[in-house]
Amino acid sequence: MVRVTSSQVLENCLDSSVVRKIDLSEPVGEVVMRRLARHGKLQFFPDFPRPYFRLDRSRTYVVQGVFGDTSLRVTFSPLADADAEEQLRILIETPLPDEGNG
Repeated sequence: MVRVTSSQVLENCLDSSVVRKIDLSEPVGEVVMRRLARHGKLQFFPDFPRPYFRLDRSRTYVVQGVFGDTSLRVTFSPLADADAEEQLRILIETPLPDEGNG
């Protein structure tokens, strides 16, 4: 079961957006990508040497992930709600109905 294990600020941008590294208990893969795709515009690049995705949730955050890595790079918009990071954690950790048991 994928869990967020930690989060750390990588940089604060001039426009007041914040870039964070979100560490996961398991490597990024299709499960994490599909969970995130519930809320946002997904771009997936499966033909890259290491499959890469980018998910844009308007006025909230942009998530970037590489399959096999154990972290995500997330840029939080200055317009995001104060609980945007918590909402993202819930999205990552909540299974999709078609995931079944395990």
